Amino acid sequence: MLLDWYRQLIHRTMHGPKFQAISRHRRLAARGPCFHRLLLESLEARLTPAVHTWIGQGTVPNWSSPFNWSGGVPAGDAAAQLVFANTNWNGGFNDIGGLAVNRMEFVTRTGVGSSWYISGNAITMRGNTTITVDDDHSNFLNEVSIHLTLDQEVFCIGMGCYFDHVFNVPSNTTLGIDGQITGNPFFNGVHKTGMGLLELQNNANDYGGGRKSIPAN
Repeated sequence: MLLDWYRQLIHRTMHGPKFQAISRHRRLAARGPCFHRLLLESLEARLTPAVHTWIGQGTVPNWSSPFNWSGGVPAGDAAAQLVFANTNWNGGFNDIGGLAVNRMEFVTRTGVGSSWYISGNAITMRGNTTITVDDDHSNFLNEVSIHLTLDQEVFCIGMGCYFDHVFNVPSNTTLGIDGQITGNPFFNGVHKTGMGLLELQNNANDYGGGRKSIPAN
């Protein structure tokens, strides 16, 4: 009888929660400290364009003037987005050297002399780029004239390269480019969308063709 009671006591003690916790602690201590390996996964690098809106509040129409932009002067950006809104100056003069642009958008101007006209230093169009002429469906024809060089540049990251240069010219709009379009002809073509008129007016264009008018498509 006494022997059976002793056996039951030993069984309850060894299988009780307190004993189990002590036993687990001793097993972990015998294994040594536990370490977790931290794994760092590299994220894909991307161009993050900053938006700069032309407001034309400066005393001169130079692009380097901070009074002409909302969002700051675009100098130094890896790939800026330029938006030209309805302002006093009609687009101004690019006096910034080495400016890289991802996108340009021209909003319809109203009133006398409502066309856009930009000139000055060359602009680098880097990677997949877009030049858009907006159509607000008003009675005003949105006309844009670009009198500076567009250097169409390939942007490569990892195993991919990007060089789709889109000129979006909807109906009731005209985009004229008499500045030279430069870049590798194999990569830097002209991809026109929209029902408006695109006029490429420079004989020395490197995109694979000289002067041409591209009507509605």
